Amino acid sequence: PRRQLAALTSLYFGLASTYSIGPQLQGLSTSKKCDQAPVVNERLQRTRRALLFGGSVAPAAIAQPMQIITRFENFMQQFKRAYHCRNF
Repeated sequence: PRRQLAALTSLYFGLASTYSIGPQLQGLSTSKKCDQAPVVNERLQRTRRALLFGGSVAPAAIAQPMQIITRFENFMQQFKRAYHCRNF
């Protein structure tokens, strides 16, 4: 029961984080500065881990959020190359 509760909590955290990280990415893109990039990148990684762990509860529920997270991670890599960020 405890593991199921943890997985369910991770699923909800991952879903909420996926759909609320957009403004942070937009702010990062607007500022064009690398200082906030590590925070955003860490949140993306934490969200991915939460979705993967929570996916054991509802595997079909994480398909679209994982695609979104993958797109966000691709954006972060492009941002890193474009602005020569070395801090993440």
